[in-house]
Amino acid sequence: MWPETLYVTVGIIDKTLMKWKNFKKADLQCLGITALHIAGKYEEIYPQELKTILQVIDNAVTRKQVCALESRILECLDFDMVWPSILRFMQRYAFIANFNKEQEMIAQMFCDFTLLSMPLLKRKPSLLGAVAIYATNKILDKRQPWNSDMEKCTGGIKEAELKPLANELFYFIKKLEGSTLKTIFRKYECK
Repeated sequence: MWPETLYVTVGIIDKTLMKWKNFKKADLQCLGITALHIAGKYEEIYPQELKTILQVIDNAVTRKQVCALESRILECLDFDMVWPSILRFMQRYAFIANFNKEQEMIAQMFCDFTLLSMPLLKRKPSLLGAVAIYATNKILDKRQPWNSDMEKCTGGIKEAELKPLANELFYFIKKLEGSTLKTIFRKYECK
């Protein structure tokens, strides 16, 4: 699946939980699978079949449950499935910053880590996309990690706004290194 599918999946989960106040904790796995299924339909040219997705989770939820929840989610969200993601903003800013493929991959890694941080996810996707660019420039020791051109092209996002968020992201990643959540690190260790 495309990276954007992950971001749309997380967006569907977040927006559903914001609007659906009495959602049961026991239904979270079904919500995650259903959100992935919906996102695949919107983002993928050839979306995964539902039976394939269910096999990956050893059929912990049924096709009937997913289809029923899909209808409820789409109604809850008024079929509004189009919104800009952190990844799309980062890609736009990376183009403006003239990033090469390696720099863009590092920025995408920061975007992926952002999806795991609840405090950061409360921020606007445009700001988080800018944080990924700023953080990339910081770790690559760019003398000017953010300049007036980037500020102008991002609608006025200032370095003073980005620096504390980048530090929060770095601290969050450092905390994750000691956790059992190693998959995201392995994803970016590969060439």
